[in-house]
Amino acid sequence: MLSRRLQRKGYTVVTRTTASRDIHWRIRNPDIILMDISLPVMDGWEVTRLLKADAATRHIPIIALTATLW
Repeated sequence: MLSRRLQRKGYTVVTRTTASRDIHWRIRNPDIILMDISLPVMDGWEVTRLLKADAATRHIPIIALTATLW
């Protein structure tokens, strides 16, 4: 839902459904990252720690997103 809304506003959206230590954010150099905290394999907190520890990606703002299913 959020991706579609951003695309309609003219933003280019690149999505990933999983994260790994081989993070490809460096290649694309995004303006912002919307991080799902509940990622499978490696959770969003760990990915955020890795991105902020890397000089090439630490400048990218990260917004944490999470949802609870009832």
